Amino acid sequence: NGKKRACKYGFNALRHFSRLTGISIGEMEKLGDNMTFDIALHLVYCGLMDGARAAKESFNYSIEDLADDLDEDMGAIERCMNLFAEQMGSKKQKKKQAENQNESKESEIITWDRIEEIGLGQLNMTFENLYNMTPAAFWNAVDGFFLQKENEQRMEWIRVRWSTCNLINVHLSRGKQMKP
Repeated sequence: NGKKRACKYGFNALRHFSRLTGISIGEMEKLGDNMTFDIALHLVYCGLMDGARAAKESFNYSIEDLADDLDEDMGAIERCMNLFAEQMGSKKQKKKQAENQNESKESEIITWDRIEEIGLGQLNMTFENLYNMTPAAFWNAVDGFFLQKENEQRMEWIRVRWSTCNLINVHLSRGKQMKP
């Protein structure tokens, strides 16, 4: 209808999409394989609904209204699908998934409960912050969390190495002392 609408594929949009279609979060990775037009419409609809929510705009729009608008602009589906692909995961996560597929190992099934455990438990997010994030931002936050923990552990080892060297060096002559 010519009106610009916000579109966002955060966890809230994916939660609604999962509820409307019965597609689990684990199956969402395979959405591009044989996607029906009905599934594509629901995906676009949920992105628009979450975009309006995030922009604090009212959303009085039905799937039928969306289908009518798409008759006038079929390129909108492609733009929404590109946005969906962009917001689904971090580069690091996509690389890890590709490696796992190459090794043909079974990966952990990610459920909404598991995402909430990670976001609310490990990352100390609020419910609102978690469901306002895109999957890409969420996985980047997870990656950053583990990078921070890795750096903290590295610094602890440096402190242990330094203090151990100092304790040993007290008992060694100057020419034989170790460097931390």
